[in-house]
Amino acid sequence: MKREAAEALSKAQEDFEKDNYTIVVYDAYRPQMTVDYFVNWTLDLNDTVHKAEYYPFLNKDQLIPDYIAPKSGHTKGYSVDMTIAMIGSQIMNKGWYPRILKDGSQIYFLEDGTIDMGSSFDFFGNVSHHNSSEVDQKYIVLRNYLASIMIKNGFEPLHEEWWHYNLKNTTSDTLYNFTIVAPPAITQSTTPVHQSGNVLDEPTRLRKASDLYYSRSALCFLLILAQID
Repeated sequence: MKREAAEALSKAQEDFEKDNYTIVVYDAYRPQMTVDYFVNWTLDLNDTVHKAEYYPFLNKDQLIPDYIAPKSGHTKGYSVDMTIAMIGSQIMNKGWYPRILKDGSQIYFLEDGTIDMGSSFDFFGNVSHHNSSEVDQKYIVLRNYLASIMIKNGFEPLHEEWWHYNLKNTTSDTLYNFTIVAPPAITQSTTPVHQSGNVLDEPTRLRKASDLYYSRSALCFLLILAQID
């Protein structure tokens, strides 16, 4: 992330810690080559691996631009996909579980040790909208709490994705395209989420639940990345 974004996230961490929470970062800086890969992935209509888990009610050609943008704030170093967990929680992939929404439809929810926000990170659909009518009010309360701390510290939410925040009042539109491979101490898995045979390697993204990094060690890592400015 750019320095100002990483420092703002660090301040948000201090506020969350007052309530015994810690930030969990799913995705931060993302090189343009990865964004290009996502866009190309949407064009491969034969690759529907993980459709049931991530976009059961949409076709691939409906994912752009609301959920996958050709130009992303992640590439500029100003965006973060994040949530929170109780301090001391074990962050790991614990499995997918069916969940019935208020409208009677079913989705799959990934239990990963973070606070349950009603839908999983990267679930593309109305249920992931901040004020979705498809989830119980308890999840809206948690999403609003998350947003309140992030907004207080200079970020703005993306309506379609409860986990996505952009730093406000940014100063650069540069799209970066250098790769980052996380140190082994931070990640344990390098398995791609979308296994379509593309040469792009997911270690540049830290996408999977098993690759999560969090708390102060993560924020120190983000501050190291902030040197790109």
